[in-house]
Formats: sequence, C-alpha cells, structure tokens
Amino acid sequence: MKKENRMIDADELVEWLIKARQHLKAKNAHQSAIYAIEKIIDRIKAMQTVSPVDAVEVVRCEKCKWHDFGECGCPDIEMSDGSHLYTDFEYFCAYGERRCDNDNM
Repeated sequence: MKKENRMIDADELVEWLIKARQHLKAKNAHQSAIYAIEKIIDRIKAMQTVSPVDAVEVVRCEKCKWHDFGECGCPDIEMSDGSHLYTDFEYFCAYGERRCDNDNM
C-alpha cells in the first residue's frame, strides 16, 4: 500500500502532548514516560518551520466521475480528434469531480 504524506498542525500536536504529560503526572506515571513526552515536545518545537504549502485537495482519476476504464471523459479534456485522454488511476487534474459514494471503487 502506498504511504501518503499528511500535513499536521505541529502546535496542536504539542498542545495534545502537554495535556498527555499533565495526565501522566496526575496519575503518578513512571518518570521515564513523562521524560519521553517532554523530549518529543522539545524536538517538535526545535524543528525548523517550513513555509506553508499552497495545497488543495485533488480528486484522483480513479475516484473521478469522468474517469471510466482508463479514459477521461471530462468534457473539458478532449484530444484534437475528439477522442478521450487515457489516464492512470493515480493521475489528477483541475477538472476532477468526486463520484457519488455509491459509484466509488
């Protein structure tokens, strides 16, 4: 299975870890567990921040209502001879529209 990258909110993660650390302290958890969480918090805070990504959700061809057995039937994408473009399931374009749930593969 292909692993997909995800964007996360590091500040939200740190807030959650701080709450987890407080919970462990209240429950008198083993000091090594609390120490591990503190080290993770420190590491996340020390990471360099990257510029925000201009990202939008895409509809891959396999989930697009225009895609049918390897051909893109989108009215906005036609070859000069009127035929449809062959696409791989992992491709996507600006015109993709998600199929209704009962049509998804």
